[in-house]
Amino acid sequence: MAARYNGPGNSWNKVSALTIDSFGNVYVAGQSNGSETSTDYATICYDKDGVQQWIDRYTGAGKTDESAVDLSIDELGDICVTGATGMTLNSSQATTIKYESGSIANPVELSSFSAQVVGWKIVLHWRTESETNCQGFEIQHATALVSTDWIRLGFVAGHGTTNVVSEYSYIDGSFSNTGTYYYRLKQADTDGAYRYSMTISASVAEVSSYSLSQSYPNPFNNETVIRYQIPESGKVSLRVYNTVGQEIAVLLDKELPAGEYESKWIVPTNSSGIYLYRLQTGSYSETKKMVLLR
Repeated sequence: MAARYNGPGNSWNKVSALTIDSFGNVYVAGQSNGSETSTDYATICYDKDGVQQWIDRYTGAGKTDESAVDLSIDELGDICVTGATGMTLNSSQATTIKYESGSIANPVELSSFSAQVVGWKIVLHWRTESETNCQGFEIQHATALVSTDWIRLGFVAGHGTTNVVSEYSYIDGSFSNTGTYYYRLKQADTDGAYRYSMTISASVAEVSSYSLSQSYPNPFNNETVIRYQIPESGKVSLRVYNTVGQEIAVLLDKELPAGEYESKWIVPTNSSGIYLYRLQTGSYSETKKMVLLR
C-alpha cells in the first residue's frame, strides 16, 4: 500500500512526522507548496487501507513559509501539530494547531469509485452516501500510478448538502492509445477545501477477435445489456428479431472503430417470449437468444 499526496502547488511536498491511532488510521504532517503561497502546514489522515480521509492546510497571515515538524495524538483522539510559521531569514513563530477528535470529518461520504472500459472510452462511476457543502468533483487522470502530472479532465457539480444517496458518472474519451490509465477525484467544498479520492485504474487492450456476449440480465423484464467487441473498424449493426424472423428493433447501425462496446435494449410494449439478437459487421455475423418475461 502506498499513499501519495501532491499539493496544489504541484511542487515541494515533505512529510516531517507520522503517527498511528488505535484504529490503524495514519496521520502525517509536514510542509507543502500552495498554489498562491509558499510552503504551508499540511496534515493528512489516511485510513488503515491508505485511503485519504481528510486533509487540512494552514497558511499564516503573511503567506510566507510554514513548516509542520511534529504531531501527536492523545487518548481522546485529539491531534496536535507543531512547527514554525512566518519564516523569514531572521525570524519565525512557533505555532501549534489542535484538532479535536471528530472536529474534522470528511464532508462527503464516497462509498464507491470504479472505471469500466467501453470501446475507446472509459466510463467512471462514483457514489456518495451523503454530502455536506459539496461544490463538486474534479476528474483527474494520469498515465502512471506514481505521477505528479495529473491532468484535469472535467468537473461534475455536487449536490451541496444532502443525506440522499447520489450517483455520478463521467466518460473519458480523451485517449487514443492502448494502455493503463489512472483516475482520481478531487472533491471540492464550497469553502475552498478539497480532498482526493483513492486512485483507480482501467486498461485499454487491443481487441484481437470478434465476440458477442450473452445479454444480461437474461431472462429480463424491461431492459437488458448486450456487449460485443470488434477487432477492426467498420460498419456494425445490432438488431433484434422475433422467432419468425421479423425485425423488432435496431440497436445499432453505424461505423465503429475497433474496441469493446455495449448496447441496451429497453422494451416498452413487446410481449413475453424468446427474442434473437444479431451482430453483423463485414463477413462476421453471430446470433444469440434472450428471454423477455413480463
